[in-house]
Amino acid sequence: MAKGQHAEQLALHYLQAQGLVLLHQNYRCKCGELDLLMAEGACAVVVEVRARSPTRHGQAGESITQAKQQRVARCAALWWVKEGQRKFKHLRFDVVAIQDPQPPQWIRNAWQY
Repeated sequence: MAKGQHAEQLALHYLQAQGLVLLHQNYRCKCGELDLLMAEGACAVVVEVRARSPTRHGQAGESITQAKQQRVARCAALWWVKEGQRKFKHLRFDVVAIQDPQPPQWIRNAWQY
């Protein structure tokens, strides 16, 4: 399993243990891909998963640029129009940062759209 896939699986299991429910994994649209789409009550949660080795450049959560946020938000907006707005009242953007050997860091509401 590739490092990115492994990190997504760790993030998925971590979030499920916190009570979130998986809607889609690796949701693809013409704008790109969403790592995880989860549900937390009436809120749909778009989760960007970032993994870094302990010696690499900076913290995992710091690696999400403004451009990346915009790409994720555009893809999420397409999903929201297609199916999200009929099922949920809110849409939130979270990050799960995986940086060995630390436990996953869940950053709720990491950015606004």
